[in-house]
Amino acid sequence: MGMAATSATTIFAYQTLLCRNPGNCSPHEKERYSATVALSVTIANFCAVLVLWLVPFLQQGSPKTTLYFWLFARSTGVAILALGVYCESVWIALFGRVFEGCATDNILQLALNTLYVRAPQASQASRLFGISLALYMVGQALGPILAGLFTDFRTSFVIAVLTFALTFTYLFSLPASCIPEKEREIPVDVASADERGAPTALVKRLLQPLRAAALERRIWGPGAALLLFLAAVSYVYPALLVFTSVRYGFTGKENGWIVSLAAASSSAYLFVVHVLWPRLQPAASTGTDKEPRSVSNASLGNTVASMLLLGGVFPLIGLTTRPWQVFSLTALASMGLSAPSFIKSYAVGLVDDATQALATLALMETCGALLSPILLGSAQSGRSEASALFVASVLIAGALACLLAGAALQEAESVGDRGLGARPAQNPLYVHIHSASPVPSATAIPAMDVSRGDKVWYLAYGSNMSSSTFRGARGIAPLAEVAVRVPGWALTFDIYGLPYREPAFASIAPLSPGALGRAKTPDVHGVAYLVTREQYVSILASEAGDVVYNEAELLAEPLDPHGAAAVVGEPCGALRVATLVAGFACSPPRLASARYKDIMVEGAAEASLPDAYQSYLQQLPCYRPPASVRRRIGAALFLAIYLPLFQIAELLSKATKNADGRGNVPPVVKSIVRCLLFVMWLHHDYVHAPLWGRGDGLDDVGGLEWSANG
Repeated sequence: MGMAATSATTIFAYQTLLCRNPGNCSPHEKERYSATVALSVTIANFCAVLVLWLVPFLQQGSPKTTLYFWLFARSTGVAILALGVYCESVWIALFGRVFEGCATDNILQLALNTLYVRAPQASQASRLFGISLALYMVGQALGPILAGLFTDFRTSFVIAVLTFALTFTYLFSLPASCIPEKEREIPVDVASADERGAPTALVKRLLQPLRAAALERRIWGPGAALLLFLAAVSYVYPALLVFTSVRYGFTGKENGWIVSLAAASSSAYLFVVHVLWPRLQPAASTGTDKEPRSVSNASLGNTVASMLLLGGVFPLIGLTTRPWQVFSLTALASMGLSAPSFIKSYAVGLVDDATQALATLALMETCGALLSPILLGSAQSGRSEASALFVASVLIAGALACLLAGAALQEAESVGDRGLGARPAQNPLYVHIHSASPVPSATAIPAMDVSRGDKVWYLAYGSNMSSSTFRGARGIAPLAEVAVRVPGWALTFDIYGLPYREPAFASIAPLSPGALGRAKTPDVHGVAYLVTREQYVSILASEAGDVVYNEAELLAEPLDPHGAAAVVGEPCGALRVATLVAGFACSPPRLASARYKDIMVEGAAEASLPDAYQSYLQQLPCYRPPASVRRRIGAALFLAIYLPLFQIAELLSKATKNADGRGNVPPVVKSIVRCLLFVMWLHHDYVHAPLWGRGDGLDDVGGLEWSANG
């Protein structure tokens, strides 16, 4: 609240120092005014970069030390600004920005988040990030309102200093018992006293955030997004106040209302996300939200929504013609100011050392804030007063692109860990096993070696069970076929498809230990086709290679051992089959379309699979096109955007299939297609579906009965 009390009046203070008539600056004075405000913010942000290296030293003792330093520097900056106004010296006022730069909100949030990240559960840390920022925004909203009660803008300086003094007193009186024992001292390293005093150790510690930023690939995306986002928003509100002062003649009072409105809107949004929504939807705040991955996904979705809102509304503010339009659009856009807290929550879920990640992200924030006045200020001083808002929107779009690119790459790297995992190479593909294991193991298929045989048993469990698909569309004429089951493995639908058209395709996954032995989820059944190695490569190519699937070997039991023995030429209790499992899976599984389900049912009937399994397939829920007008409109809007992109991705995959001779596409094509799928479903789940209804059928069923967990 002390910071916000002077946020608007500081801008107006420069106006009074540079313009003879603060309410009506001349064109030359407007240019000096915009440039001076940009210079003041640049000074503060440059000092913020320097003081960031001091924070680890302050954290060696009590976490209160950093907060004491912050309060002292911030109050000193306000006092020097007041002295500059009193002396009518813009240079003294600018000198005060040095101390304000040592106490930016980034430094404050870093000091607090270092404590919050030690919460036992990821969901608690994420909620603390959000609630802390929400309370900060409440203070941002109340400060200008309190200062606006007085006609003289200089009163806000007194209010700020008194507020900082009260906060200092409160912090000093806070007993140490309120801080958990392990958090009272935050060690920054384990070096000895002599090592810490050595120059090399000092340099190493100072460069640690930069080193972490360079080496920790998992935070490249969030770090770049924070840098660009702060480059957009750090100065955009001072630029907005300059815009309103020049175009509409706003004084410190009206600009204070804008600051309060923006902060109130942002804090209200954060309270809804972190407090109100979990209470209204208790199921959403228990169970899965305690998992770091679930928390990260939710934070990523909230970040995307925040950036889209903020970046979309800023240009509209620049096109306003009435003051009331500025207030309404500012309130709407400011809900996106919470993006940094969501980015941090997402990023700390990706790494092991959350404290170091926060320091690195704080460095990215500070560097972005340093660039902000340079980019936006130069645009505003050299062009129209609204140009900074358009530049900010472009920077936010870049931040969103970096975040999604990083998330897509992270998803691509982690799917293997969530799937079958790395497994050693084993025997040739065409092997007869005379005894079956109750829960067969899976092994990654080694590089094909023609010397190991020219035939492969390929297991089909989805649409390839149907002859119209396998023999017709694929053009594969198998040498033989055997109906089989794979104990310990279940059918699932977790292969990304196209929402509102073909939401998901079939895959298989190991049954969880708790689901084994239950009748609820049967073992997967299918057809084992004996094909040539060339035909097998053609099958892989028809499935886009390794874009969404991985190859695996399983042990499959023939449903008719005598018939299988006649086909194989010798008795066999099981066949080692090659099949495809999820390599880039969606979570949770979705519903397949009615068309895809009917093809599977048709194939199961052709293969004479057991009646119980055919009945199981027939009873599976499926996605059907929406019936209501609202949902039809939503589906049409979504498909208008993504159907052409989806078709382009399919054409690209087909054009480059079998690039390595094993049915796979080039790595760059795989990355492009996976990125498209990830972004498309992220947009569907967190942006489009809440407004228009889901395109995967999950809102029409209570749960997925075919889950591998039983």
